[in-house]
Amino acid sequence: MKNIYPDERDSKITSLRVEILPHWSETFFFRFCMMVLGGIIVYMVMQRIKLRQKRLEHELRLEHEIFAATVERDKEKQIRMERENFFTNAAHELRTPLTLILSPLQELLGTVRPSDTVYTKLAAMYRNGTSLQTLVDHLLYVQKIEAGMIKLRISKVDIVVLAKQITDPFHELAETEGINFTVESLNEPLLLWIDVEKISSAIRNLLSNAFKYTSPNGKVIFKMNRIEIDGYSFCSIIISDTGKGIPEELRGRIFESFITGENTPLFSNKVGIGLRIVKNTMDLHHGTVNLDSTLGKGSTFTLLIPEGNAHFAEDRYEIVGAPEMEEYALPLPVMQAEGQEDKPSNKKTSLLVIEDNEEIRHYVCSLFCKDYAVYEAANGEEGGDVAMSKIPDLIISDIMMPVKDGFTCCRELREQPRTAHIPILMLTAKAEDADVLQASK
Repeated sequence: MKNIYPDERDSKITSLRVEILPHWSETFFFRFCMMVLGGIIVYMVMQRIKLRQKRLEHELRLEHEIFAATVERDKEKQIRMERENFFTNAAHELRTPLTLILSPLQELLGTVRPSDTVYTKLAAMYRNGTSLQTLVDHLLYVQKIEAGMIKLRISKVDIVVLAKQITDPFHELAETEGINFTVESLNEPLLLWIDVEKISSAIRNLLSNAFKYTSPNGKVIFKMNRIEIDGYSFCSIIISDTGKGIPEELRGRIFESFITGENTPLFSNKVGIGLRIVKNTMDLHHGTVNLDSTLGKGSTFTLLIPEGNAHFAEDRYEIVGAPEMEEYALPLPVMQAEGQEDKPSNKKTSLLVIEDNEEIRHYVCSLFCKDYAVYEAANGEEGGDVAMSKIPDLIISDIMMPVKDGFTCCRELREQPRTAHIPILMLTAKAEDADVLQASK
């Protein structure tokens, strides 16, 4: 700034420095911060995109794994069902001819005296036929084990009395085979909650194996004790023999299905399912089965069965009354029906047999033709027609038949007022729980 006086003199120039700062939005710091913030935002967006991509990939991988697991599970289920159906159908096909073998043999044994020469041969045939039938039942039982379909039917029984009933028949076998059989039981009753049928089968199986692999003049010992482990009481059943023993390489897998020794008389020529059933029986009872064997000196099996029933708290089971033990022996004499009368008109009580197998149908008819007016039908449709026309007093029907199965035939008969009152017996090789339940409906 400069002033001019009236006499035209100039004053000194006075200056004022004014610096105008840029707007805050135009500063370097703001721009730097914005660049950093923008970089952070871009980084976060990119990370979010990557995270979303990873999440999508993970979800796709999970979906693929779930789909693969579902396919695998469905495949295993299908294989299991096909296997169960195969064994069920195979058992049905085996039981049918076995019925035609064992039933006539049973009748023949009832008409032949034990002193006759042919009686021994017939008894051997019947005994081996029964063993084959038991093997078929065991094969089906193993399939039930694999499918987890086994349910206990427990009752409170005296194991001392049960053991005596199981071991008594083996004394006669011991005398025949020349084996020293010793039973050491408790002197007082011991009540256990067990499935009598399964425990009896397990003990009988172990005793049978002991006698099978023990040479004459050998020893088989059955010993029962009451022991305590970690504060819990157990019933200990020890079955030992002086047989050939079990090779070391088989001891760890002896309780698996279809595990046997070499195909020689020294070890086993069976299919190897008995011990698998014994192991499953003990597992269901929350007990254990242990093996101690020395090759050439014998084997010792120890069953530990817990006392009480608290260990069954989370299991599926059914409480039943204590059943009476049945002794295994040859059948009682049965009078054989002589001849077959087709449809005698002088008999008031009538019977209808519905069976697709001609031999089975004729055999069943031969059993009743002497006392009943017997009618026959080869399938469910034909049986329904005969039942509607003849109104029999009793119907015996098979289940697996062509054209129309037994269940459908029975359901239709139950829906008809004329035939709803007729009692129906299902005579079939399909003896599974599901079949029994379906037949009862």
